[in-house]
Amino acid sequence: MRIRSRGVRRGLALLAAVLPASGLAQQTHPLLVTEDWLAERLDDPALLLLNVEYDESTFLEGHIPGARFLPYREIVTQVDERLVELPPLEQVVEVFRQAGISNDLHVVLYGTPIPAARAFVTLEHLGHERVSILDGGLFAWREAGRDVAMGPVSGEPGAFEPRVRDDVFVDADWVDERRDRTGYALLDGRPDDEYTGADNGRDGTYRPGHIPGAGHVYWEEFMVSREEPRFVSREQMETLFRRAGIDPGETVISYCYIGMRASVNYFVSRLMGHETRCPRRRDRSARRVEGWSLLAPERRSPGRATAGHWPTPRGSVATPRRRAARMSALSSVARGIPRLIATSRYAASQVVRFSWRARARVSRSARSSVSGSVAMGNCARTST
Repeated sequence: MRIRSRGVRRGLALLAAVLPASGLAQQTHPLLVTEDWLAERLDDPALLLLNVEYDESTFLEGHIPGARFLPYREIVTQVDERLVELPPLEQVVEVFRQAGISNDLHVVLYGTPIPAARAFVTLEHLGHERVSILDGGLFAWREAGRDVAMGPVSGEPGAFEPRVRDDVFVDADWVDERRDRTGYALLDGRPDDEYTGADNGRDGTYRPGHIPGAGHVYWEEFMVSREEPRFVSREQMETLFRRAGIDPGETVISYCYIGMRASVNYFVSRLMGHETRCPRRRDRSARRVEGWSLLAPERRSPGRATAGHWPTPRGSVATPRRRAARMSALSSVARGIPRLIATSRYAASQVVRFSWRARARVSRSARSSVSGSVAMGNCARTST
């Protein structure tokens, strides 16, 4: 558990209220905007509206006028059948340029919560200084009775130049060094059964449970509902943060399974004024992978690796292929056990056999030496 001091917490809270966090020092725009705010600025040439979705068909069937489509699948890369990894820098930057992004534009994202939040985190990592999310997305726009456009939209590419920040994604060592310190809080964004380990680590995909000391808020708790994908009120967010044990001024480390759901919690944490980080590791082929469950094998913490909490050692994620290989290895070991036992017994019997022979030789030799000495003594006494 994190060390807590009432005086330290009060001091951090005061600093959080008075001073901007280092990552927010240049922020002059709202992170979360409403449909009214957007409607007033829809024709502003300094604003770029992007609809981030899994599939373009959603955009073609209806979108906010003036919006352009940003394909979610092009800002992530597939690893082991999961869309989890950041593409190479130039590749993802080019995707954003083709969507119309430039450094001087205020980018407003909307869409399904996870893709929109993921795009937000990625743009912050790349150093774009003015990025917002439309609360409620197309649902809120339609709910307000506003016009909706249909069909494809084209536009000129932008001239986005990244200024990559090194304080958005962090690795396992960074997390492990700070997770017990005052001023840092881990936030798990997975459902209850994954957090508690009741799901058995997604049926054996990875070690069940959570990192010791991590607070828990399932990302959907920050939304009104699936049918009404607006964010809950700030008061409700504060209540959820308090429930998770997160104090004002703490740096929040947001994680989940592969980094998607953690993106929503990352955004909420930023909205609440916290400096926020997301775990990331480099695997053996030097690929970047987000999400604590994939980062888990990178670290082993002796004395704290208890079931249902700290991840397994390096390379021990139980994929089906690895489980099959382990079972094969165990079978081979099992088949060899009888021979090993027989060999050991034979070796032991030989040791005992040779040991008795050696003792017998020593005994006969000793008796012979004693008899000779007595004879010699008797001879001497006789002669006397």
